[in-house]
Amino acid sequence: MDSALENIQIIKQYCDLHIMLELSPDSLNSTVMNLSGTKLETGIHGLWDVLDDKSVSILREYFNGVAEVNYVYYPSPRMITYANVKASFQILPYLKKHRIEAIHFDTISGRAMPILPFLFGKNLIATIHDPKPHKGEETLKRKLVDIVYFFSINKYVFYSSYSLQEFKSIHSIIPTHLYTGSLLPYTYITHFPSRKKITGDYILFFGRLSHYKGIDLLLDALPSVFVKNPNIKVIIAGKGDKKYQFPAHLLQQQDRIQFIDSYLSISDLAGLIYNSKFVVCPYREATQSGVLMTAFALKKPVLATSVGAFPEYLNEHENGLLVLPDIISLANGINTMLKNDYCHDLEMKMKKVNVSSKQKQNLELFSKLYA
Repeated sequence: MDSALENIQIIKQYCDLHIMLELSPDSLNSTVMNLSGTKLETGIHGLWDVLDDKSVSILREYFNGVAEVNYVYYPSPRMITYANVKASFQILPYLKKHRIEAIHFDTISGRAMPILPFLFGKNLIATIHDPKPHKGEETLKRKLVDIVYFFSINKYVFYSSYSLQEFKSIHSIIPTHLYTGSLLPYTYITHFPSRKKITGDYILFFGRLSHYKGIDLLLDALPSVFVKNPNIKVIIAGKGDKKYQFPAHLLQQQDRIQFIDSYLSISDLAGLIYNSKFVVCPYREATQSGVLMTAFALKKPVLATSVGAFPEYLNEHENGLLVLPDIISLANGINTMLKNDYCHDLEMKMKKVNVSSKQKQNLELFSKLYA
């Protein structure tokens, strides 16, 4: 939802916008809001009624001027069940009542599949964040959902040229209406300033742990970093997915590496980013990255590998540094960022950057999509 919030502020300038947030028992906790333990009623209901006062006060800023903000609750964590199908069909009378002409899926939703045949004739748009699953994350369910949507959607939106080209490479039939926009810094996290200073200088990796994110490459690069920077530490904050086994040699370096696998509130995460020297993304592959946009919102530079769409968002000597996805390049890049506190110089430059030009580009994009 953090990327959607930025575009909501743009889209609401152009049209009568209704927000529908999809919730289910396994998706009640996110960076933007935590509804764990909240009693939710099946079907469509007002979002403001279930949020705490802090969340309401922040989100009002983003949703001010929006026609309605609701959630639709699917009571089963499984994708297609009788109860979930029943909940999805409550969306249809809502669309009719408000004479909705365009429906924009900010992400492909398997739970909304049952109503797709009833949306024929409407302007259906989908944002594709990852054209294909990352290595090790492929599932038959995901493939089925993608196929169903492929034959339903009129227009597709991508947040990098890399993603658009990757989408083309995996489809024999190419849709004619493909558009590219820009991700904007995820400003929601800026409402949570750090309350305490974390002691010691450290580099930060944060986010869900998976093989494609190259944690093992980072760990293997660190010994030569520690030789040249004896006072630097590394914090790795994130939980691994079910298929990911964390490298065992992490346990042998506990004095220099701190591993945080417990739940982090958005305030805790903000504190970790604020107080870090810089953020590192040692990925083997990538499309866009919410990690990049979160770090940029807090004006924190990023060292990233030159894979996927990273080169489209990371400008060397302005907001970070790009390196090859190998151990030696990562080590050299980290040492460069630390040498003479180069990362601090980048941070000062980032504090002067204005993103209004990208906001204007996205406004032009959405006006074409909804025309």
